[in-house]
Amino acid sequence: MVKQEVKELEVRYHSAKDTLYLRILPPHPARMEETDYDFYVRYDWNHPTQIVGFEWLDFSRYFSVLEEPGVIPNVDMHFDVVGADLRNASLKEVLRWAYEKYVLQTEQAPSISPP
Repeated sequence: MVKQEVKELEVRYHSAKDTLYLRILPPHPARMEETDYDFYVRYDWNHPTQIVGFEWLDFSRYFSVLEEPGVIPNVDMHFDVVGADLRNASLKEVLRWAYEKYVLQTEQAPSISPP
């Protein structure tokens, strides 16, 4: 059995734009490809099959469609969120955590400017 690599993930939320930014570290220049409901996958500019992050526009508005087919890509990745206790989390787990933290504000979380 091959051990899956866990990637370090920076999570930022811009409340005025209702946009969630997920950046795999270290940062890379990227091209973006849209799925459904304004969810974007960021691919490394020089290695177009390598995912380097995600963005979700209108995050609070579209979060309810998280389980709809085609919205969130099925990625075989897990993440440790920088500055949080979230470890070895799937993309959906990170998105649920971000929704609770930034939208529902069940934790104290300052909104920050986009990257």
